[in-house]
Amino acid sequence: MKTLTDNQLTGELGETVVKSKILELGHVFEGRGRLETGIDGTIEFRDPVTRSMTGLTVAVQVKTTKSTKYVGESDDEFEYSVRQQDIDYWKRCSLPVALILYRQEDGSLYWRDVEAGEEGNERRLKFRKDRDRLDSSSIERLAAMAVRRGKDGTFLPSLRVGEQAHLNLMHVGLPSSIFVGESPFASGRDAVPELLRADGHHFDWVIRGRRFLSFRNPKSTPLEAIVDIDTVEEVDTEDVSISPSYSPNRS
Repeated sequence: MKTLTDNQLTGELGETVVKSKILELGHVFEGRGRLETGIDGTIEFRDPVTRSMTGLTVAVQVKTTKSTKYVGESDDEFEYSVRQQDIDYWKRCSLPVALILYRQEDGSLYWRDVEAGEEGNERRLKFRKDRDRLDSSSIERLAAMAVRRGKDGTFLPSLRVGEQAHLNLMHVGLPSSIFVGESPFASGRDAVPELLRADGHHFDWVIRGRRFLSFRNPKSTPLEAIVDIDTVEEVDTEDVSISPSYSPNRS
């Protein structure tokens, strides 16, 4: 009687799910068939604008489980260990190799470059769930693996799937007024020792040619040590910034 093991069915299911996902993302997964010896198939990436195949390809090994938790799994990460003989084989491949993990219970798909293990412990791959999920947010990073072994100058077009961005920009604006006065010091360099002796630690000011300018009112502050306080006037910042006596193009 011919038999088909549960493991065979599970493995075939995983490859089918991966193929479906790659097709959904607009690329091509080709299974290797019955003679698989450590690589289940390849992914070739397609230019989404011209719809032409790029020729950029990565090899894929799919590991499927039904419901088992991965080693050290938390809400954020987990680990997966591979056999040393597999690592040795993958390193000899002419294509870069990605390991894809499929868990049937929750339908999760994660991937990692098989050469991403820590130095001295290459068998242990660390997965971050927010980064390594196989979806539109990581497909360009997966495709970039193919460039690593491509020819010099290989160009990978944007897969135009969108990506998350975190901006650290902030608006910077000038205050409405600036304080101008005369200083006994010729320059800021000369004034700094005196300011430090007065326990002053604010440096949002400048002295040039004994002229003091600051966005901070120096009255009743340590800045009084470096400016003639009786000469200080508060003027509109705009009057100073667009003064006809200053031109950014002046030679």
